[in-house]
Amino acid sequence: MARLSVLALALLLVAGTCRAEGLFEDGQEYQYSYLTFTTSGVRDPTPSGSSFGIRGNLLIQKQAGEAIVKLSDVTLGMHNGPDTLLSTVKFLKKPELVMLEKPFKISFLNGKITGFDADASDAEWSINIKKGLATKLQMDVVAGEIGKGDTAFLRTVEDTVVGTCNTTYSFGGSEKGRLMLIKQRTQSECTNVPRLGHNSFGASNCAGKSQDELVATTQLYYQLSRGSSSNTAKAHIISSFGYQVLQWHPPAGSPFYNLANTTLVLKSSGPIAKPISASGLTKHYGSLRYTLKRPIPTPEDLDLAREEDFLHPEEPQAQQTLRAKAVPTLSKLKEVIGSSSLDDQTLLDPTAMAAIQLFQSMSLESLQAVWKNVESDEELKNLFTEILPVTGTNPAALLIKELILSGKLSDMEARRMVAFLPYYLRMPSEKLLTSWEDLLKESPSIKTKELRGAIALAFGHLIGVTCGGNKLRPCKTDTINKYTRMAYEAFKSAKTHPEMIVALSTLRNTNLIPAIERLIPHVKSGSVPHAVRPHVIFALQPIAAVNRNKFLSAVLPLILNATETTEIRIAAVSTLFRVQPTFLELQQLIAGAIWERNQEVLNFMMTTFRNYADSKNPCIKPIANQLQLLLRRVAHIKTNFFRSSNRVFDFHDQKYGFGGGLQLVTVYGEESRAPLILSGRANYRISEFNYVPIEIMIRLEGVEDAYVRLFRKLDPKDFKLDTLKDLLQKTMKIVPRQQAPMKMEILLRSQGYTLMYRHMAMEEIAGLMEGKGLVEMISRGLKLTRSMVMLGGQHISWRANDVGLPVGVGLSTPGFARHQLAYGNVNQPNKLGRSIQADLDITLQVVTYMVAYNPLGVSQGIIKARGSRIHLPANVLVGFSPSDSQVEVKINTPTEEKPLSYLFTSKTAAFMWGKDDSKALSYLKDTCSECEPKSLVTRGEQFRKGQVVRENINELLGMESHVEVYNCETYTGKASIAKVMYESFKPSEINSHGSVPGFFIMGFMQMRNYFYQYPPTGTCSMKAVLHRTQVNPAEAVEIKLKMDSAVPSGKKAAPGKTFSNVKGAVTLLGSPERKWNVEVNIEKEPFNIKSQVAVKIARLANPGLNVPSRALCVNVKTAWAALPEDIFETPSTIEPSVQREVSFVWGEAPSDQCPKANAKDISTILIKVQGNITEAQREAATSRNTYPYDRCDLDRNDAGRSGIVGPMTQACYEAVLNYATPRSYVLDIHYANMSPRGQMALARVDTMLKASLLPYWSMHAPHGPTATAKKVAGAGHIELKLDVNEDDVDLHVHTDLMHSHYENVDVLKNFGMALRNARLPMSQMFAIKAGFVGICDVAPKAVVTFDNVTMNADLPTCYTLISADCSPNPRYAVFAKKTTGPSLPLAVKIYAGGHTLELNPVASGVEVKANDKVVKVENNKPYVLADKDNVIQYIVVNKIGARYYVQVPVLKLTFRYTGDDITSMIPATHRSQHCGLCGDYNGQFSRELVSPSGCNVKDATDLARSYVLRDNKCKESIPVPPCVAEPISVGERKTRSVGIVGLMDKFIRS
Repeated sequence: MARLSVLALALLLVAGTCRAEGLFEDGQEYQYSYLTFTTSGVRDPTPSGSSFGIRGNLLIQKQAGEAIVKLSDVTLGMHNGPDTLLSTVKFLKKPELVMLEKPFKISFLNGKITGFDADASDAEWSINIKKGLATKLQMDVVAGEIGKGDTAFLRTVEDTVVGTCNTTYSFGGSEKGRLMLIKQRTQSECTNVPRLGHNSFGASNCAGKSQDELVATTQLYYQLSRGSSSNTAKAHIISSFGYQVLQWHPPAGSPFYNLANTTLVLKSSGPIAKPISASGLTKHYGSLRYTLKRPIPTPEDLDLAREEDFLHPEEPQAQQTLRAKAVPTLSKLKEVIGSSSLDDQTLLDPTAMAAIQLFQSMSLESLQAVWKNVESDEELKNLFTEILPVTGTNPAALLIKELILSGKLSDMEARRMVAFLPYYLRMPSEKLLTSWEDLLKESPSIKTKELRGAIALAFGHLIGVTCGGNKLRPCKTDTINKYTRMAYEAFKSAKTHPEMIVALSTLRNTNLIPAIERLIPHVKSGSVPHAVRPHVIFALQPIAAVNRNKFLSAVLPLILNATETTEIRIAAVSTLFRVQPTFLELQQLIAGAIWERNQEVLNFMMTTFRNYADSKNPCIKPIANQLQLLLRRVAHIKTNFFRSSNRVFDFHDQKYGFGGGLQLVTVYGEESRAPLILSGRANYRISEFNYVPIEIMIRLEGVEDAYVRLFRKLDPKDFKLDTLKDLLQKTMKIVPRQQAPMKMEILLRSQGYTLMYRHMAMEEIAGLMEGKGLVEMISRGLKLTRSMVMLGGQHISWRANDVGLPVGVGLSTPGFARHQLAYGNVNQPNKLGRSIQADLDITLQVVTYMVAYNPLGVSQGIIKARGSRIHLPANVLVGFSPSDSQVEVKINTPTEEKPLSYLFTSKTAAFMWGKDDSKALSYLKDTCSECEPKSLVTRGEQFRKGQVVRENINELLGMESHVEVYNCETYTGKASIAKVMYESFKPSEINSHGSVPGFFIMGFMQMRNYFYQYPPTGTCSMKAVLHRTQVNPAEAVEIKLKMDSAVPSGKKAAPGKTFSNVKGAVTLLGSPERKWNVEVNIEKEPFNIKSQVAVKIARLANPGLNVPSRALCVNVKTAWAALPEDIFETPSTIEPSVQREVSFVWGEAPSDQCPKANAKDISTILIKVQGNITEAQREAATSRNTYPYDRCDLDRNDAGRSGIVGPMTQACYEAVLNYATPRSYVLDIHYANMSPRGQMALARVDTMLKASLLPYWSMHAPHGPTATAKKVAGAGHIELKLDVNEDDVDLHVHTDLMHSHYENVDVLKNFGMALRNARLPMSQMFAIKAGFVGICDVAPKAVVTFDNVTMNADLPTCYTLISADCSPNPRYAVFAKKTTGPSLPLAVKIYAGGHTLELNPVASGVEVKANDKVVKVENNKPYVLADKDNVIQYIVVNKIGARYYVQVPVLKLTFRYTGDDITSMIPATHRSQHCGLCGDYNGQFSRELVSPSGCNVKDATDLARSYVLRDNKCKESIPVPPCVAEPISVGERKTRSVGIVGLMDKFIRS
């Protein structure tokens, strides 16, 4: 029955022809108690905040659709600090609140308020509070339908103080038979929200839209009963709860919040006794929305020169007052920046932000006055010019323009200021665009192309923030059309490459979609120069957000077009994920990858897909699962680190929601190892905000010339180069090859806008590479001291809460720095010397706040500030003595006055602050005697702990270190720091693809977020300091090292054995002097089959410090299995294996001697390593039915080879890599006499291993040798077994306590890259993979060029040039010919300068001639052709089995001759200056058939004939082949394994 009565009441309120008039009856008055308050606070570590409350009585008189409302007996209560003090607040009468007692009138229609009238003398703040009150006094009960059932529900739209909002009504029963009405609304569903704000971070959500920084909801509770009339209801209680949460921290963290609560309790009601006097209510408002005191002017009314006082509710100060503060503020900032590096008060010093805010408030006239005051003071002027662009005001923009056009700024200052201003511009307008057009005109003050380019980019950026991203004040259509036309015509009219890129970047900066869409036709080949096309593709990315189909129609055809160049296709792939491709689109790309033949494109696509499939980025997550599903189809395709790749490392904190990432892209040309594009991108996420602070792209052309300039000067001058020059250029008439000049361009972007572009031609690069600028700088000396002010970004917004008070939130990242730099020349006789002095002091701050601005003119709220300061002093002297190869380095140690230091602090406080806050602070004390205007958010002093983590005065080193955590309740010592480390480096939250550097970079990026954005709001301070001691200090570190290759005493120089020695000392200068002698000896046998490394670090005795002599000695003996006669033999009778013995011995010993292992008190670690191939490797090499073994067998007799030895083809090379790389290792570790500290270190390593590999860990009981070993204090036995599989690693760790097994550890899959091959040197393998070395293989009937093109070529019986340096000053040449006898089919002649080496097949084997004399070359007994003093080795010949290895050391050349073929390995210095049958080595396929004269021939056989050495015997027998009009295809490019670099055969077979 009760339910029926409730429903009946609801129906009476809304149904039938009778319309309810809401909450009040005509002719009646209602007396309510009134309480409203707002609190800005935080809950962690203890509830704290700052509150402003009003209490009084409320009288409402209703008459004929209108109500007169009046507050009376208004009192004030304030609070600041812990919430526990709220109970002590007293409400007192204050004169400032009298304004609230002025009456106001509200008009009703069907229960909703349609008008608001106030007294003409009423203040705006008072009117806004009354609007907040009026918002609660309306009830629409006709705008919707009552739901079926016991509870009525409807939706309506209400006009409120916070905007026009969708509102839901829920009716239900209450006590005493009354009805309960609950109204709810969410601000995200409100329109016409009165809001002021500015966000210079450029942060956006995954959809590319700016995210609202607040989550705001309101709930209103009404307890109702029927009025005396059937169409009204009486409200007994009205209670409103408004809640705004700063969502930069998700709920799991410690969000700031603002509560806006109002409670009305009915005291009495009845007929109107005495009407309220309301004769002066002439100020009418058509809406309840919050009224801005100083509304932002329209674009037409905006005065650019006037101060911008629209973004803050407080009263602006007089300009004269602001001018008077300018110089003192700058002077104070100068003092703060120059303060002691250990002054922790500067960590949260507000002067930098105060200076920025001061100049933000100034008009153009005031800024001009400040410039005049500081112009003569270089340091203050520098600070002023640093701050001016980050103020982001229109007056600042006008002053910057004025200073540039008047020539008062240096070129560098002008470029920096115009580049930064658009990022911080607070009120972009078309007027400012028109004003800045003056900078685009010719001016005598704008002299350099760099400044003109910077102005163009900044102007495009200005258009972008004014017209492209300004939705609240959009540009006129005519303005958009004008700048669209200007930007596109500038691009079309650009002539040079730099001009085109600047114009294109400017167009992209505009963010004008009509202008960007005009670029679509230019993605096609031939429309713009090839080097510009990738930039055009990148510029199309904004289209993806507005028209994905148009974007895909431009990009997808480029990806799928196999005839496009590598750079174009990769550029298209890199932009694809801007449109969040669908499953079908991803499926199309995966299908294309299966048949992709361009290895660079394939590698880039696969690394992109695999990186995104594992991404932690929430914006990529929607397609990550789809990618993982599709990637199963291409799981067999392997990626190569040395090819074009897109590496994405990212992290996402699952608890607090912040994240970030790093993207690294490398793009190579077609099969070329010269990098064309290197780019990187960093991003951070705070909650759903994504912020991209920096992107950099470097594009290189003609890179080969850089190699030449770096390495060609190594050639000796007496190398008889003229002989070879005459042979090639006069006898053979080969036209010298010229390399393309090197060019480099750099683009720096931030937040999607191009900030800087730099193009460098060959002359400028050459000057940098040769150090001309640095030489001039050093010769005249350099001293530079500069102070800097930084603002990483600023996010501010103001809006009303439900009480009607403005609420402000903000995030600022100010900072300041001071750097001192000095260079000097300190040359001495026979010694080159340089002095470098640097002193860098940086302070960075992050400030987050949430405040309410109360009627007393002060802000009340919560502020969290975090600051860090790092000081890096350096004073270095570097010397080098060429005569004895000695290096000397002297580094001064940090002093107590200038230490190496790092400081950090974090504080959260409830505060009250205003420009004139004396009255407000007085009222605070009156109403809350225990409250303070600044109250630290803390649980209490007893919870703020301190701990000295490290306090060490190291007398041995003369250095003192101090690490301390103090005044801290957030990180309380080592356990908390360990927790932060664990949370930062949690593998489940990091996507690093097995890259150890990537993992650590992501971990440190996440740790940075923990310290700066981490939600906990507790107080904490930290300090880490390192400096010299006061007593017996080490004043400097001196390092002297001398290198030689002499045979150490007691050693024998066997043939082929080499020695490398380093001997020197490390000395800590001071009194007393501390010295350590250092000696390193490396001994290698030929081909590094056996090697020994001995390291000795001996501390000399120091009687003054009572320190005995002591030494650490490390010995490493390595023995690889002997090489078979044919190193390409797989399998071999001698299986590849390695044995290594490593010993670490340290302890007291006679001066400069090693201690004896295992002696008393001598700590010793002995490690024996045994590495073998696995059974799987053995089986694959024996069965020979899989790649690469089956292909290698076919190659043995291919291309005219005799089959006597295995060829060095791609397949045979990979067969050696697969077979001869031991992948199973056993480490047997014994240690003795370990100190407790050493044992603790071993235990920590074990703990870290378990923690980092926890998901793979299984525990077993001890067994075997480690379990039965006798327990001795300080001694132990550890056995490690490591199996490196293709995609993971198995690790077993056996100790006497536990056997830990880690199976299938995929995060260590890249560990296999570090394994050494038993036959091929690591350096050679790396050089080949990285492209530092080119490889060409010539057989009697085929050739694989340096550019990996396979061609059928029938070699003539006369010597033909196969490989030569064809630069204007050639250094080497290699000739080959096909033999006609029954012996081996190939003869070779090698020229190194004017010296020759011939290898001719004869019946008994191979005859070797050096400079026309027959020489004897035996196995493992190298022949050396050198000068008479054996200082310069021209040619070195080694024989292993049937192979001859020829080296030209000074030119870094290596040749391998088998009689079946000749393999040339040359450094990349010869790119584009090479000629012969091996091609021009330019990285392209289209220029392989170039004859000596420079024209193209028909095929490879004709190419061989064109390079014939036409002596008397061959002059007539082999005619010169004719040239062809157009370049001919370079042949079949068969999928043969002859290619050295390509992986085509392997790919197709897989």
